Amino acid sequence: MGFDEEWAQLRANAVDRMAAAPAAVDTVEAGPATATRERAVARLADFRSSISLIPLDERGSLWTAQLGGLDWICAFSGEEALARFAEARGEGGQEWPFLRIAGTGSVNRTV
Repeated sequence: MGFDEEWAQLRANAVDRMAAAPAAVDTVEAGPATATRERAVARLADFRSSISLIPLDERGSLWTAQLGGLDWICAFSGEEALARFAEARGEGGQEWPFLRIAGTGSVNRTV
């Protein structure tokens, strides 16, 4: 199974799990939901302060992939991760132009 197929399967499984879960109730109480929200905020802060590599497509635009009806921007934490992606696509021998961008910049460019 290639990268694209594996990623699609993982995302589909996550969507199925979310659909099967009971609806979340937002409460003020500290608990698992609050802890999860705090972890998500911390991860977003880490992302905003990190550098990501975003490959460019043949038009010079940000490389995106459609999954679950959404367009996802492909971003990588370093050159090794980007190289693994290229290898998984069978395009490891090619030169891949990319942007090196701070997480804040990628969020601001897309939102």
